[in-house]
Amino acid sequence: MAIKRWKDEYSVGIELFDNQHKKMFGYLNDLNSALADDEEKKVLAKILLGLITYAKDHFKDEEVNLKKYNYPEYKEHKKEHEELTKEVLRFAEDFKKGNQDITMDVIYFLIKWTVDHIEGSDKKYSKFLKGKEIISGAVPQKKITDKQKEKPAKQEAKTDKQEGKANQQEDKADKQDVKADKQEGKTNL
Repeated sequence: MAIKRWKDEYSVGIELFDNQHKKMFGYLNDLNSALADDEEKKVLAKILLGLITYAKDHFKDEEVNLKKYNYPEYKEHKKEHEELTKEVLRFAEDFKKGNQDITMDVIYFLIKWTVDHIEGSDKKYSKFLKGKEIISGAVPQKKITDKQKEKPAKQEAKTDKQEGKANQQEDKADKQDVKADKQEGKTNL
């Protein structure tokens, strides 16, 4: 039974973030359904683990993009993310300590998250980010300079040169062996 369904009006206009937000609605509804079926204790651990991963990945995606484009409310938004993450970690810690009667608290928390954060704070950046390239994967790429690109080529050339010297030394050793064999052959006759 869905407690809160995704509606187009919740969209922030950025497919990556909308898809991630839909996942949040899924967690909320899965937990509510499990509660209705008296199965919440089986589902709660999985949902809490999912929320931890979700918070880390989704928040990083948002923050990288908001910072990249100098969103004026970036610091406030990041602070909200930190508070939401602390709350999820607190629930997980309570659960780990054996408190399995937190299901309703988690449901209320998720409702508040969807209403206050997604429908509130996230909607604010919608117009700001509209039309901008959004980075997926949340890992800013380090720019590689031409000098850094040259290093592997120089290293490869150095390795080739070392291999060449080693081959020359082997050839020299082989010639000495042949010479020694010839001399040995003369003395045996």
